[in-house]
Order: sequence, then structure tokens, then C-alpha cells
Amino acid sequence: MANISLSKENVKYIREAFSHFFPEDTIYSTDKPYTSGEFNWDNRKEFMGFVYRLTGVQIKSEKDFENIKKAQLAVEKLVEAEEAPKANRPTKEQLETLEEEGKKRAEAQQAAAREAKKNVEKVVETKEDLAKESLRKKTQEDAVKEQRVAVLDEVRKADAIRGALVNQKVYFKVEKNPVAATQAVESLKQQAKADPKKFIEDAAKRFRSNSNIKGVTTDELQIASEQAAVTTYDVLTDNSPVIQIALAKKIIASPKILNKLVPDIEKQTDFKNIIGLFVEQKTAQSELVEHFIDVSKIDGITIPENVTVQISETPGGGFRDFDLNQQIILPHLETLNQQGLLLENVGNFGEREIRSHILSGIGERLKDHVSKLPTDGSLPITYSSEITQSGLSSLAIVETTPWVAAESSLFGRMAISSGFGPILGRLGEKTGINFGVKKAAEKIGVEVVEKVVAPAGTKVAIGAATGTGLAAAITATFAWTGPLAPVIGTVGAFLVEMVGAKIINKIIKAAKGLLPKIKENLIAISGGMLAAGLLVFPNSVIGIALSVGGGVGIVGGIMNGGLSTLGASLSSIGSGIAAFLGALGGAFLASIGMPIIVTLLVFPVVVAFILFIINSGAYIVPPTSLTSLGSNPYIQVDKVASPAGPFKNTDLPQLITYTVTVTAKKSVLTNITFSNDCQILTSGPSNKCPSQVPTDVPASISPSSPYTFTYSERYSGSEYKDSIILDTFTVVADTQDAAKQEVSGSASVSIGTPPTACLEVNEKEWPSQYYANIVYARSVLVSKYSSYVSKVCMSYTSLPLKYNPSGLDGFWGYYHGTYIDFFPIGVTNQADALYILSHELGHALAGGSKTGYVFDAYRRFPGIKTEAPYCFYGATQSWNEGESLPESIALHIIEPRCGSVQRQWPIHYQFLMRYVFN
Repeated sequence: MANISLSKENVKYIREAFSHFFPEDTIYSTDKPYTSGEFNWDNRKEFMGFVYRLTGVQIKSEKDFENIKKAQLAVEKLVEAEEAPKANRPTKEQLETLEEEGKKRAEAQQAAAREAKKNVEKVVETKEDLAKESLRKKTQEDAVKEQRVAVLDEVRKADAIRGALVNQKVYFKVEKNPVAATQAVESLKQQAKADPKKFIEDAAKRFRSNSNIKGVTTDELQIASEQAAVTTYDVLTDNSPVIQIALAKKIIASPKILNKLVPDIEKQTDFKNIIGLFVEQKTAQSELVEHFIDVSKIDGITIPENVTVQISETPGGGFRDFDLNQQIILPHLETLNQQGLLLENVGNFGEREIRSHILSGIGERLKDHVSKLPTDGSLPITYSSEITQSGLSSLAIVETTPWVAAESSLFGRMAISSGFGPILGRLGEKTGINFGVKKAAEKIGVEVVEKVVAPAGTKVAIGAATGTGLAAAITATFAWTGPLAPVIGTVGAFLVEMVGAKIINKIIKAAKGLLPKIKENLIAISGGMLAAGLLVFPNSVIGIALSVGGGVGIVGGIMNGGLSTLGASLSSIGSGIAAFLGALGGAFLASIGMPIIVTLLVFPVVVAFILFIINSGAYIVPPTSLTSLGSNPYIQVDKVASPAGPFKNTDLPQLITYTVTVTAKKSVLTNITFSNDCQILTSGPSNKCPSQVPTDVPASISPSSPYTFTYSERYSGSEYKDSIILDTFTVVADTQDAAKQEVSGSASVSIGTPPTACLEVNEKEWPSQYYANIVYARSVLVSKYSSYVSKVCMSYTSLPLKYNPSGLDGFWGYYHGTYIDFFPIGVTNQADALYILSHELGHALAGGSKTGYVFDAYRRFPGIKTEAPYCFYGATQSWNEGESLPESIALHIIEPRCGSVQRQWPIHYQFLMRYVFN
């Protein structure tokens, strides 16, 4: 800027500039350029710098009214000084010197401010590190203590069931499709019966010598081979794991049998859970042996659906007995006792001791099981190793059907090795993540009996969950379960291939977004024996303690302080993950292995790897931050309208029948109260409509007996035209773990053309449980934030809200320009649906053909980049040009869940009130 002399003539331009940049008639000051006379300022910041250099008064912002006034007065005084004799006026050189000195003062102040901020951040970081270390130690100790209590509780439950099952048996008969018998198979059957011990020994030797498993120790390979040999023997003697799965499913599906065996409802629930675990274990055994031998050539059975099982309460007629205590409960108790023993000594165990404890335990169990197998002395043959080896060679594995990934899958279009295909398929089943991976020719896999939701602990954020043993932690840290070891060999190999395919970050991101669903779906079975490494044989899966590279245990590497001992393969995952692993240290064992997700027996390492990165509580996220807008862990309320609609205005009057189901998820509900609210949502204010509540409220609701209430309403009259009827049933109840739990379930009915404008939801494309949630969210926005919706719809004649089951990359929702995708995790409940719809409509507003000005104004809005509206969406922890606007909109709409936008981010609040919600 040119040097100027102040006078009464040109000072008026400075006065006008003050009025331009700091107008008094509005709270929003302009930031457009100002040019007049000898002055030219591009923006307010330049003008404030000029004023500071001229007067020494620093105006901090357009709201710094005190300094604005001081600066104006200082300018006037300078004008008076200019009118004095010229001898008192500063020369051009003096003015330039003043400006230079002013710049230096400003730079010094800024440097001091930066240094002060840096020092404060360092102090805060040190305090946080100390707090985390203290929490880590306490978490580890508390987790072990809670596990001891959990194991004792599971022992008590299992022992009670054992008492109820004394002298009780079920009798079963199997019908299966006939398979053409070959001489080799018949010879194998005879050899197995003639000398089970020698047969298993020879089979294990063959499996071990022909194995393609890499990177495991000799002991680990020995155990895997022995378990596969035992399973082969079981199939040859007509006791296939698949048959046992079918039998277990039959028992669970028969209320008559269950009531006879275990009449007590609570014990029956525990019994179901243990049977569910038994099925998981047998499934893993069945999958493990497939990597050594094709046992389907023996009996023709591949899945439980190939088998028809009949159950009888009495023997005879070709029925065989199945002793539930001997086959299921007693092995379960033995495993719990072994877990308890390890818990007592875990503080004194290092990685080698734990690993040795697991392997020796498995080995002893296998030997004990084999020693009890009966020899058929009636066979007129002598056992022959040669015949056994010849027969086994005839059952060699053939090349399996290839696995492929769809182009739109999480992995993109790529080939999937035969080993990883089954892993990803099963992992998808368990977690709800649709990886888009399947066999080229789809083959139905072994189904797993649906487990009863068990009472799990609530402290899953940083540690223990009731009903999961510490051995599950060990499994999650350094043990594959079941078929994983033969398929992959080492966790290093698994991660290397994933890293090579550039998908590890996608997996982590998907799991992070789906964490609430993973937790919901993978509730721990209350059996408490979810320790793959310690599970008993033959009633369990095999635990393969992994080693990486030259036999270096992954637990040893992590617990010794980092990834250096694991080799370059793991460290290549990324410095961020490596640093996090190193920071965990010994807490990894206690805090990661025991979340509820360890029920995922077939994928403990995969899930643990994902979860220890994203679900370690205070280790990676602030303790107060939200991870989900999740549903209530104790109560579920479902409400269904029939017929569901939508209806035309001419369909009025319309009779709607509502069915409400209240389910206790964990324990009995007591002190129950019901309420029901019905609203008519139109373009104007919402109106009330009639609703009903039960006249006889039950004294309690148990997990085994959900409460159901049905009523009907007839809707008639002009107030229902072009509306959405939103009917919400609310339950307040006490549980054993928490009091005054409040949960609601809603059903909505659409009539005519509701004021949802462009937001279209095709009910036929949505699962019923999610459809009601998205309609609810849409209704809330239309009724309470109509100006927001109307602005969005200015640019769209139609903006379909589509359901996408893929769960791609763990997203909750995704705006595509002409429609919005909503993924399962984003619409699990009404709160989630309202949040994600509000957020995605923010993208639609910013990208709209007629509302693009909103986004332009947002980017230029004074001070907007100094704030970062953030609650639980990681991409908004710092100001994000593309995400912070939609997020601020959503956080305002879901208030007070994440606090007040006005108080926490006042600049964003001003913008929203001016441009979005005005």
C-alpha cells in the first residue's frame, strides 16, 4: 500500500472501511474487498493489519467490539496530529519504519503464541500418556479378576446342567443319502475299527508328512494332524461331526426334548448356549479335516442338510444313544477348570509358558480321547499300516472351486486364493461385513446353529466380557482356530497377502464402521470356553498357536514391546499400526482377547487384529467419545403395522393393526411401564392421533418368553391426508444389570403424498426392520426441519433413499449425486438412521444444482475453518472441507446426544442458522 498522509479528507475513507468491515446493523460482517480513494484492502484481515500498524491497536475479530472502538478513536487522534504543524508529522521514512516495527511486533507475538501452544500440548500429551499407562495396568488386572469371576460363574451354570442331565440320554437315528462304497473305503473302516489308536497314529503321520502348512512349529503341526486323524476316524465309524451338528440342531429345535431334559427355563437357556458352542466346534473340526482329506467320499455327507436325524426318548428300532453329559457337559467343565488354572497363573506366565500350557493341554486331551476308543475284537483281520496308507491316498483332496471377488466388492475385482475364500465367507457371516467374495460356483456351507444371546459383560470397551475365558484372549492374540492354521499357516502370511492386495485399510475401516453390528452379532456364548487354544478334544476345535517367520511367536513380539521381532512383513502394514502395537505392550493380552467378539471361533486372529486396532477403548480414542448410536443391550422393542401401506388418500378410512413385541435380551425385566405415542406428520405442525397401551402390564418379561401386544386403529378424516402416521411404543423397565432402561419401537404408515418432497423410499427395496427406521428419520426431518428438507429438494425432483446391503468400506451412508445409499450399520435403529440421513442430506445440499451457493458460502464464512464439529465420525476430528458441514448439520439435529452445536462450535451454529435452517 502506498504511503499516505492522514487528513480530514482521506480519513473518511478509513471511517467508511470501519463501517464496511464492521457494520453495526447486523451480527454478520462482510468480508468483501474495499477500495476507495488511496485505500485498497482485499479483506478484513488486511484492514485489521493496517489498523494495527497505524494505531498499535490489534483487532482480534469482527466481534472484538472493544478494540474496534479503540482503533477508531486512535485513528481520529492521528488525524488531529496530522492537522498540527508539519514539523510534528512523521516523514515517509518514519512511517515505513513504524510499519516495519509493527510487523516485527506481530510476528514476535505470533511466534510466542505458537510456542506457548506447543508447550501446553506437550504437557497435555504427557498427562494423557500417564493416564493411559495407569488405565492399561488397571485394565489388565481388572480384566483377569473379572475373568476369574466369569469362569466360576460358568462352572456353576454348567455344573447345574450336569446335575439336571444325570442318567439322561437322547436316542437318535440317522438317515442319509447312500454313497457308493469303494473297496478302499470299506478297508479303511475295518482298519479304523480294528485298532483305532494305530489308525489315528498312521493317519496323523500321513497328514503331517503331506501337509502344505507353512510357518508353524512341529508341535503345532502335530496337533493339527492328530485332530484331523481323529475326525477321519469319527467319520469312518459313522460319527461324523456333521452328524453331530445335525443332532444338536435337532435337539435345540425340539421344545419337547428340551423341556424333558432341562425343565428350568434359565438352565435351558444355558444349555442351548453350550450346545451352540458344541456346534461351532464340530463345524471347525469338519472344516479342518477338509484340508487334509476328502471325507465326503466316505459317507457322502458335506452339510447337515444331507442328513435326516430322528430323535426318540426311548432306545430300540435302530436308535443309538447320545449321552449329553459325556459328550458335551463334562468336556465343557474340564475346559473351564483348565481356564481357571491358567487365570490363577497368568501373571507369572510368559509367552512361552502360555504357549506350552496350551499345546500340552491339547496334546494330553487328544491322547486321553484316543486311549478310550474301543477296539472291535470281532473283526477277523489284523491291522495293517499299508492298507491304511493306501486307503487314505484314495481320499486325497482335489482342486477346490475357485473363489472370486466381485468388481464392486470391498476388495475390488481380484482373484481370491482358495485359502482366503472360506475365511472371508465365514468372517462375513459372523460380522455382517459383506466382502463380496464367494465361490465361482456357489456351494452352501455348513450352517451353524443359531445361538441364544448370552449374558455378556458391559465393560467391553477396554477388556472383559462375562462369559469369555482368558484362553479366548490367547486365541485372539496368537492362535488360529480350526481350519485357519491349515489354510493360512501364519498370521504373517495372512497379513502379507492382505497388504499386498492393498486391502488391509479397507478391512479396518469396514470393521470400524460396523463395530456396533459386530458386537451385536457376536455376543459371547455363556459357555465361557471360547478359548480355542484350551478347548477340549474331541469336543472342541483345535488351537494352533501361530508363529511368524522363523518360529517367533506373535505374542512374544508384541509383548516384548513392538513389531521388530516379527519381521518386515508385519511392519510393512504401516508405521501407525506398528506404533500402536508397540504402545500396547503387555496389555494386549488382557484387553484385546476378551471382548465379546472372541466367540468367532473360526476367525479369532482376523477379528482380533481388526478389533485391537479399533476397539481398545482408551488406548486409541478419547474415553468420552462415542463409537455408535447403538441400541439398548437389555431390551428390544419391535412394532409392526399391518397392512403396512403406503395408502392413497382415497383409501381412507383405513384400519391398521399394530403388533408390539418386547424382548428381554439378557435377563428378566421387572418394574415395567408402557407408553404409546402417535403423531400425524404433515407439512404443518404435527398432530396427535389415538394410540393404545395394554391394560394388564406384565410383572416381568423373561428372555425365553417375549411379550406381545396387538391392537387396531381406524384412521379417518382430512387430517390424515398426505401424511405419515408415526406410532411409537416405549418400554421402561429394570434389569438385573441396570435400572430404568428406556427403549422405543416405531411403525410408520404413509398416506397420500406426505411432505417428504423429493425423499423417496421404496418399501419393497428395504428390509422391514430398516424401512421403519429410515421412514422415521425422514418424518422427523420433514416435521421439525422442513426448511432444511425444502432446500435440499430445490435441486432434486427425486432423491431416492436406497438400501444397500453390501456395507461397503464400513460406510453408514453414501451420497452418489442423484441418490443416497444407506448401509445396514447406518440404519440399525432410529437414532442411527436420523443421524446418517441428516448427514447425507448435507452432502446433497452442498452438491445441489440450486444450492451450491450454500457450500461456497460455507467455505468463505469467517472463522469456519477454526472449528471442527466432531463427536464420533473420525473424518471430522479436524476441519474437513467436504465433511464438516454435513456433520455439523447432523450433530445439530441429533442434539443433545453430542452436546450443543451452539455452545461448542458457535461459528458453525451461526452459519447453520443463516443458511441451512433459516
